[in-house]
Amino acid sequence: MRGMSPIVQNMARLVMGFVLIFGLYIASSGQDAPGGGFAGAVIVLACVVLGVLAFGGEAAKELIAEHRCQMFAAVGALVFLAVAPAGLWAVRYFGENQLPADSPFRQTLRHLGPLLTDLSLAVQVGAGLVGIFMALVIATRRAMPKE
Repeated sequence: MRGMSPIVQNMARLVMGFVLIFGLYIASSGQDAPGGGFAGAVIVLACVVLGVLAFGGEAAKELIAEHRCQMFAAVGALVFLAVAPAGLWAVRYFGENQLPADSPFRQTLRHLGPLLTDLSLAVQVGAGLVGIFMALVIATRRAMPKE
């Protein structure tokens, strides 16, 4: 897959930045608004799909290696598993009248757990979806007849 015309590639470069920022916004605002880690990861995957369609599978294969997808999936899972015990500890330690109810630090702790959970879920799901998509691109490339 060699990619598309320079006009499509330039438009893809322009649009990919906005799509990536929007996906990160959706992933990071899941605790306050509809969205979250899974929806943000799917939007970021749309950015990757746009890049593969515009620039070709070879350019994406060089940029997104298999070991990177595995590493990001593992990091997302570890952060997700670390947030729960840390949240329980913080609620138990600070929640038992250690801080006043209107303390800014207490409010920050309340929002930090869901934010970290959503972001780690976005990293984990995004890495898995990108890995699956790239495997399909590589398998399709191998199955296509040579021209």
